[in-house]
Amino acid sequence: MTVKRNDFVDLDRRFEPVGERDRSESDGAGLGMFLQDSVTGLAWPDVLALRAVVILGRAGSGKTRELLHQQQRLSEEGNAAFYVRLEALTVGSLEAALGEKGDPESLEQFRKWKRNKAHGYFFLDALDEARLPRGQNGIVLDEALTAFKRAIGKARNRTSLILSTRGSEWQDETDRPKLKDLLVWLSEKDEDASKADGEDGGGPGDTDAFEAGLADAQTDPADLKILALSPLSRSQLMKLAGAQGIDAASFVAAVETAKAVVLAQTPLEARMLIDVWKGNLDAGLPGATGFDSRRRLFRRAIDYALRPRLDAERRSDLSQPAAMEGLQALAAACTLSGKRDFSLAAHDAACLDSHSILGALSDEWTDASIRQLFSYGFFDPASAGRIRFAIREIQDFLAAEFFNRAIDNLGGNLEPISPLLGEFQTRKHVPPDLLNFFGWLATMNPAARRLVIDI
Repeated sequence: MTVKRNDFVDLDRRFEPVGERDRSESDGAGLGMFLQDSVTGLAWPDVLALRAVVILGRAGSGKTRELLHQQQRLSEEGNAAFYVRLEALTVGSLEAALGEKGDPESLEQFRKWKRNKAHGYFFLDALDEARLPRGQNGIVLDEALTAFKRAIGKARNRTSLILSTRGSEWQDETDRPKLKDLLVWLSEKDEDASKADGEDGGGPGDTDAFEAGLADAQTDPADLKILALSPLSRSQLMKLAGAQGIDAASFVAAVETAKAVVLAQTPLEARMLIDVWKGNLDAGLPGATGFDSRRRLFRRAIDYALRPRLDAERRSDLSQPAAMEGLQALAAACTLSGKRDFSLAAHDAACLDSHSILGALSDEWTDASIRQLFSYGFFDPASAGRIRFAIREIQDFLAAEFFNRAIDNLGGNLEPISPLLGEFQTRKHVPPDLLNFFGWLATMNPAARRLVIDI
């Protein structure tokens, strides 16, 4: 499986350690009006210098395309690099998985690598797709890692592993120990492991050169890195827009003027805005037509993320209306409680219980369907075993839609939002952390707008 050169845009993506990231983009009212000028974080050379890495990213963040591109680039440079859908390892051997797409060349390269002493890079993609929609848990990763270890064997000390998944399907409490055990196993040396089984030379990917760099990059063999893809910067967004044949500078300026930076954090989101721009041009209109309505842009972006995928790689059988209702209910619960995080494991008093929230809507919400909902591109990992809305402003927008509907259902009665208002010396006021929410609600509901103006 390869990435077409005319289809992939190399954006020099960067990575940040999960748990150490600056969460201002989701804890505050948004990322601000302007895109980041500089590109910061770990680059791919830094990632490839590590022995085992887990890359987390929400849907549309570009995980699969990045892994495919790196595998192809390394192979073209003469290195041993292999891309495998993790799901294929749960039903067969690594060799069978490499030949899954009818690619005898990859299979032959793997067998050749086993006979020489070169370092090998293995990109195991989409743990989340292996677990969804059936709701399988630990057994999926267990089966995949067992198949991987069986195939690698004595070549383990010249092997690097890069595994990807959506944050919603990364079960930190159980998955991290399994990957750390694998990392220890990869770092162990057999008496014969460093010897070639055949006569082939090491080639460009000689493991001695790799280990020389490894000493500087990672000294603890059990130091498993959990990384997340960083949001797009201004230069990356301009490069992506330019590759689509539009005036990149004008496009980025329009995004910032519209205060729609939060809708351009991933390639998927950015392409939605680019499609809007190109559609306007095709209709004979200025590209920025419609960018002056933030409400329309947000609604369009959310619908775009929920649309059925033609490539059939989204493993969700949730209907779009059900997913929308669920998202709005989760956002409303965040607004009411003041909590941001949902727990992906056992009950956590500091987190919201998604099962209780969604169960109040319908008894048709199951563990599998809840996980499918979290797999959409609206959520990011907050810390170990927790997930939250990736963008606070999208959470506020969805919550406003929920309360707007609740007010309408009561004939304009504002009782649903009364618990959200503060009071000081008998005067009502809008709490500072809900200003953005009430701003959205005021654009949707006339009664709420009058209340906000009166306050």
